[in-house]
Amino acid sequence: MIAVDTNMLVRVVMGDDALQTAASLRVLQSGEPVLLLNSVLLETAWVLQSVYEVPHDEIAAVLYDVMCIPMVMLEFPLTFEALAWYRDGMDFADAIHLAGAASSCEKLMTFDAAFVRKAKGKNACEVVKAG
Repeated sequence: MIAVDTNMLVRVVMGDDALQTAASLRVLQSGEPVLLLNSVLLETAWVLQSVYEVPHDEIAAVLYDVMCIPMVMLEFPLTFEALAWYRDGMDFADAIHLAGAASSCEKLMTFDAAFVRKAKGKNACEVVKAG
């Protein structure tokens, strides 16, 4: 199995360097298992939003498309749910945190009231305001 870095996903999405885009697509479509790390997905969303000013809904759509490429493996099963929560308005980093905590934690503590509000009822891991 191989993993890809953020810059490879950004090339695929933006297509702004023909050689690197082609090389990235060859890797993703090679038939070899490719692991998409959550940190890479998170950084890709940040780069698309901050550098390229891609709208929120388009980021969610392209990440979904990349995650659905045959032989692409995700770091944990709830990554699709995290993307859905992001699409519905949750911060992507918060969604990734909640999805990661869900498999083994009863509570996720935060000082972020918006995170508590947006995470309510998403899964069995309760997001609780600390303090």
